[in-house]
Amino acid sequence: MKYHLHYIKLLLLMFCIGGAVSACKDYDDEKKESDKPELTIFIHQPYSGLESYLDHDLQEVNKALRNNPEICKKINILYFRNNYITGKLYKKNYHIDPTTGEESIEDVLLKEYPLSQTDYTTFSGLHQILSDVVSIGKTDKYGMVIGCHGSGWIPTKEDKSSRAASGDKVIRKVFGKIDNDTYNATYKTLGKAIEATGKKMEFILVDDCYSQNIEVAYDLRNASNFLIASITEMGGDGQDYETAIPHLLEGNYKAICDYNKDYYTQVGNPWKTSTISITDCSQVESMVSIMKEIYSSANLNDVDRDALQVFDGYDCEYGYNIFYDFSQYVHLLCNDAPLLAKFDAQMKKLIVYNVFTPEFNSVFFDYGAHHKIPDHNYLRPITTCCGITCSDPCTERQNDWKETSWYKATH
Repeated sequence: MKYHLHYIKLLLLMFCIGGAVSACKDYDDEKKESDKPELTIFIHQPYSGLESYLDHDLQEVNKALRNNPEICKKINILYFRNNYITGKLYKKNYHIDPTTGEESIEDVLLKEYPLSQTDYTTFSGLHQILSDVVSIGKTDKYGMVIGCHGSGWIPTKEDKSSRAASGDKVIRKVFGKIDNDTYNATYKTLGKAIEATGKKMEFILVDDCYSQNIEVAYDLRNASNFLIASITEMGGDGQDYETAIPHLLEGNYKAICDYNKDYYTQVGNPWKTSTISITDCSQVESMVSIMKEIYSSANLNDVDRDALQVFDGYDCEYGYNIFYDFSQYVHLLCNDAPLLAKFDAQMKKLIVYNVFTPEFNSVFFDYGAHHKIPDHNYLRPITTCCGITCSDPCTERQNDWKETSWYKATH
């Protein structure tokens, strides 16, 4: 009898131990799953000639990680840098020495992309890099930051080759080095490359000039949930990533805009101005439908361009402007009150946040060939700003503009 009781106790003990092991296994699995990063932020820094600024940006990222060690387990930060020969993909690893407690940020090289094999200005090149980011990141959410020069939707060298051959001045394309088409890509190409990875970005933060226009938003509508970008030119410092990284993790994009305005308007900042807004890309298609109605309406006016708010200084260099306030243009174009009411309602959904200073700056105000005011502090007033621009009124670039996906979708 004692034997049987001992045997039963042994069985019960083994059962409890087995249950404990199983419970530990479940706990470990849950813990491992909870330690999985929530978000991969990919910082894309194509060759642009702004390397000193970009180095500073990456140092700001390091500060963000050191100042907020609790977020280091929640995000992966990968970045792409290149010179004119090779592109390199890195990951930032946060480390605490178990002996000394000293913090360090290690930049780990993950992969190299010789430009002779991977042209990151093309769909295939961008898709390869972005696919590697998704494969390495292994998170449920992804976001993207772009740091370089930018000029909105302005077309590629193929589109403007005839003008270039004639010797006419042209404006360089989209984002990259701007003065060398070898290192420039288009947002349309980027959008398609992101879509092909099967992962939509939570946000695309474009730290470039002139990137918040309806033509760009249309090209990125299926690639990202939100587009955070500047309506006008940006100061060389760009965004402050020490503050931006935690906000991006939280999804607090408004705070990024507010900080940008505060930074550039503080005493002593030479740039002095800021125009940052947030586009809800899911609302772009609905705006397409409304603009189709407006463009096909019989109640349209010839718009006086001199009455429009401009957001660039290209007239000081090229003799004409390209970026105009989207809402103001539509209101001057269309006489149909019900259509305008639909447009205004959709604008409130499209632009979820918009901050701007009373004036805006442009490098062309300083040295443009057509500049008539020899004052390097010259700024241009902002009387209205809906948060996004359009280029329909720019008759000098109509042939280029009609090749945009936005034009083809709305006409």
